[in-house]
Amino acid sequence: MFNAISQKVIDEQSLEDLENNMNEVMCLIEAYFPSTFFDISIHLIIHLVKEINYLGPMFLYHMYPYDRL
Repeated sequence: MFNAISQKVIDEQSLEDLENNMNEVMCLIEAYFPSTFFDISIHLIIHLVKEINYLGPMFLYHMYPYDRL
């Protein structure tokens, strides 16, 4: 999923599939991990696809390079 949303060109139709798949994956993860595993950073993964719909491709605004500095 992270590779798909970090591309310069993103297919809008595939975003809905990514969001649905991520919701299913999170439900499956909840079955195997304790509730203490799910902090705010895990929850924010669900909202990444909505942010792409609002702001455009992720490479234009993500802060990972700046956080490493």
